[in-house]
Amino acid sequence: MNTTPPHNPFRPGDPLAPFAGRQAELARIDHYLRDEDSSDALIFLGRRWLGKTALLRRFDSVFDDHFLGVYLPLQDIDLTTENHLLRAIMEGAAHALAQRDITTTRIPQPEPETPVLRVWFAETWLPEMLHIIRPHRKLVLLMDDAHVWLDAEKGEGWPGATFDFFHELLQGHDQLKMLLTFPAEREEDLPHLRPLFTPAGVTRLTHLPLDATRWLLQHPGHFAITEEAVEAVQRATGGHPQFVQRFAHHIYQYHSSHPDELTTTPQLVRTLLPGVYHASMTELASIWAESTDNEQLVMLGVCRLRYDDPLKTINPEAISDWLVESDYPLDRTAVNAALRSLEYREIVTHRLGGIELAGGLMQTWLLESSRHAAANAPSGSRLRTPVVIAALVLIVVVALLLISLSNTPQPSASRTAAPAPTVTLANDANAAPE
Repeated sequence: MNTTPPHNPFRPGDPLAPFAGRQAELARIDHYLRDEDSSDALIFLGRRWLGKTALLRRFDSVFDDHFLGVYLPLQDIDLTTENHLLRAIMEGAAHALAQRDITTTRIPQPEPETPVLRVWFAETWLPEMLHIIRPHRKLVLLMDDAHVWLDAEKGEGWPGATFDFFHELLQGHDQLKMLLTFPAEREEDLPHLRPLFTPAGVTRLTHLPLDATRWLLQHPGHFAITEEAVEAVQRATGGHPQFVQRFAHHIYQYHSSHPDELTTTPQLVRTLLPGVYHASMTELASIWAESTDNEQLVMLGVCRLRYDDPLKTINPEAISDWLVESDYPLDRTAVNAALRSLEYREIVTHRLGGIELAGGLMQTWLLESSRHAAANAPSGSRLRTPVVIAALVLIVVVALLLISLSNTPQPSASRTAAPAPTVTLANDANAAPE
């Protein structure tokens, strides 16, 4: 009898979909929560689709009743003023307690005309809340997308020094903890959250290792998968959580519609690969768009070198030599700098002594999009863009002027004045092409 659940549990992009790996990150959270001397926030830094939100949403299922997690999706919260954030925290905490059949009705409410809730929050609400949950529990604020908070804090409805205020709360209350997520795309803005955190309190999310990919593909245990198939998925995705989740989704769909085939093999992975690829083009294009000009050129170099010779060992010298033959040469210093950045972002990796793109999906996307990518990626083309725009504007202006001149009424033949000058366009070598 088929015991397959009616719904596919794998939902790419859904933070509540099956969750794999992150054991080191969860251990880091556990240590932070139990460290009585820690008075700073813990921050998880990562690029889009790497599971920052999923990590916070797993809090209640991982940590026991000694920790009251309050999930705060800052993207969805009105942060016009600091008061809005404080009220969102209070409402979130009340909801979390209600799930445990505990009410917060005995906490005195602030005066309606109180312009700033900061003092009341620190001196009345927070002490009462910590008293309600009892000394053996901790209140943990799970603040997702903290860059939204950072941007909002610059508005007029904020009294300033809000991160200092929350840091003082952490220092003054051992029962209060804060976990934040922050996009790696905004990493340069991270220092503006100080003194809320220290560099030691920042953890970077990476791609999934092979063990985590294996666990995810085997969940929920209705279908078997060979080790060779797991490795094939890892090579295709590079361990990118969104792509692995999507592969798991397609595998589940296939087995659900083929109840006689309950084992995932490398052949099946190859069969499903085109569907996974086409469903992942948005993310692949985004990875490309978020790369610098030099990074894009190096990615193209690695891609073409591998395509031209599957057995070739690719090193910085080979990439530089390939680019020298193109219209956009880079010296080896620039190539090495771009490689370091790409490796940091896990787009390229070192394998068998050479440089490779971390995922086969990216290799395929670059091959299929190389004509478009080459037209948009190089720094030279981007630098020429303002010139091209200026030339187009000039052509339009000239065209409008000529049209205006051609529509100007001609002088009457009966007049004795000299004829008006005319403009001849025929055979004009400088005319704009149609």
